[in-house]
Amino acid sequence: MDSAKSYELTFEILDGFGYACVSGENDSLAISNAYWSEIGKYLADAGLKKVLIVEDIKEQPPMEDIYCLVRQLEGLGFADVTVAFVDRYSSHQELNDFGVLVATSCGMTAKAFGDEGEALEWLHAQK
Repeated sequence: MDSAKSYELTFEILDGFGYACVSGENDSLAISNAYWSEIGKYLADAGLKKVLIVEDIKEQPPMEDIYCLVRQLEGLGFADVTVAFVDRYSSHQELNDFGVLVATSCGMTAKAFGDEGEALEWLHAQK
């Protein structure tokens, strides 16, 4: 993990879409903004319009942070990106579902999953 960051982020390109894996102990609006910005930039640079994001961050942020983050995603490079999101912590599912609700109300195509296989299947089915 980079000493200047409180998370580790890796990228791959799989079958024409981005695969991003983020891990760490702590989460906050600033931390989330930082790694979502990095993912958005990576997708833009690679010309990708679909991404599977796997998050393995122990701390659960407050609902207000989720709302603020999702409302900012368009400006972070996600305006026309389809997002499949997997959280390694099932205890975060309610917040993830809330984030998807906010995202779809803003016109994004996004869905949260508890399993990478289901997320990949859904992502492949998206146009």
